Amino acid sequence: MSKNLVPGTPGTGSPGLTDAASASDLNDQLCQPRNPIYKLPDKYTGTHFWSANASNHEVLYNFLLPSILEAIGDGSVENTEDPFVVCDYGAGDGGTSMKLMAEIIKGIRKKHGEEKPIVIVYEDQPWNDFKSLFCLSQGLFGDQTSFLPEDENVFVLASGTNFFTRCLPRNYVDLAVSCCAMHWLSKRPCSLAQDIFCRGDLNSEEELEAYKKQAAQDWETILLNRTAELKPGAHFFLVTSASKDGMHSGATRHYTFRITTYLKDLWLTFAKTGRITMEEFVNTNVAYFQRTEDELKAPFLSADSKVSASGFKLMSLEINETIFDISMQLKNKKLLDEEQRVIAHYARKYVNALRGWINAVFMSGLDGRRSKEEKMAIVDNLFSQLEDDVACRPNDFGYDMIVAYIDILKEK
Repeated sequence: MSKNLVPGTPGTGSPGLTDAASASDLNDQLCQPRNPIYKLPDKYTGTHFWSANASNHEVLYNFLLPSILEAIGDGSVENTEDPFVVCDYGAGDGGTSMKLMAEIIKGIRKKHGEEKPIVIVYEDQPWNDFKSLFCLSQGLFGDQTSFLPEDENVFVLASGTNFFTRCLPRNYVDLAVSCCAMHWLSKRPCSLAQDIFCRGDLNSEEELEAYKKQAAQDWETILLNRTAELKPGAHFFLVTSASKDGMHSGATRHYTFRITTYLKDLWLTFAKTGRITMEEFVNTNVAYFQRTEDELKAPFLSADSKVSASGFKLMSLEINETIFDISMQLKNKKLLDEEQRVIAHYARKYVNALRGWINAVFMSGLDGRRSKEEKMAIVDNLFSQLEDDVACRPNDFGYDMIVAYIDILKEK
């Protein structure tokens, strides 16, 4: 840890590894597919937990809007009597793209009229929080609005697959979008001995090469599946976590604490104090890779490019550092009760935004002989310590992201 803040020592006295894990827990593990599983804790399912906390992702989606509306207005996809199909890949509970979808619908109506049927497909893994997605789309949460009641010719569907496979019929999609999903890998290529993220500074050459190879294979697979699904003339607009000048999301120079390093250090503290084992630390790895500009462009540039041969053309790619500074920017003064409540709310929201995607990573790293309840207690303790630290120093934590904005066209 840097700047004198050390992750709090986790509580001791919890039982260690035992063989008393319930049969149902073991069966849960045996039934899991080999691909990494990233799912919310069950208690958050159906509460739109993800979109209620990941406001930064909503902003990233909205950055795409001008380019998307321009593409819709150009009418590059041939207008037929078929519905206009929009697909959001890796959509989560759909809440972070809700405002974007409302504007997309307006753009389609302006171009194609009020009677044009519109189909919106939300794609994500089978264990995604689709309950929240459909409640959000129907406007059933009191704190959210929906685009559906305003337009009877809009139809919402879900594809519970994963974007490493074909999700939709060939030549089906008129417009594709995605936000912060395509950096995930189809599998964890190896364990990381000294880190939970593959970033390069603490990884061996063998570890880094394994992740790079897997990321290259998966990126090509993703693109080939999408070019099959898109209609000629359709665009695929996406935002994905990336790497630039040695910086990664959660590890820029903007904040005192780089959250990816913080989480690694805190988890390592758990191992050193006996709360988890070193083997569990080594087995806790995030199966994602933040590609560089060259790595993102590579499938389009090689002499024998399958992606280019399939009709996909890279129209634009720009990588930027994006900061979401929602901390309080407090002055050094005695806090009033209301200010303390605001800070506590900020700390909880900040931790929840992280927990929405990384909770399952820590759960999966723990030994299968632990019960589900014990695993949850350990991970709850981890995030509780993070929340306390953020509340103590709210200005030193934040959302710092390196993101690539990409526009890909399927040529006619």
